[in-house]
Amino acid sequence: MLVNTNEVAKRLKITNRAVQNKCKQYGLVKIANQYQITQEIAHKWYVDAEMNKGTNQNRTEHLSKTSQRTDKNTSLVIWLITFITIVVLVMFYLNLERQIKETNKDLRQERIEHKTDVKELQKIVDSQKDTINKKELEIQSLKIKDSLRLFRGW
Repeated sequence: MLVNTNEVAKRLKITNRAVQNKCKQYGLVKIANQYQITQEIAHKWYVDAEMNKGTNQNRTEHLSKTSQRTDKNTSLVIWLITFITIVVLVMFYLNLERQIKETNKDLRQERIEHKTDVKELQKIVDSQKDTINKKELEIQSLKIKDSLRLFRGW
């Protein structure tokens, strides 16, 4: 005896189109634009649906439990990574601050040494200027003496 696709769809709680696709998969013949579904095939589908229903519920329960564990583990990992990142950033900042202080201290020391060197060089330059001035005065006095000698000799 043949069963209508609408009846099978209602019993399986699926759409009529899903039943038609199932008929295509099983290779059922279509006569007068209707699939020829026997009661034996329909019964087999009903049994398969009941078995799958129990399996799907178990899968859903298992997936939700696994999903909850994964969410807890994921959030724990995220918090841990965030904490480690913050610790590393704080350590980096403190190290950078220490390096800046050391560099500023070194710069102050170098500035003091530079000023001392400049003062010493300025003293040397001033003394050399004095020496040059004295030598220029000597040269001028010698020129004057020489010109007086030439003048007397006339």
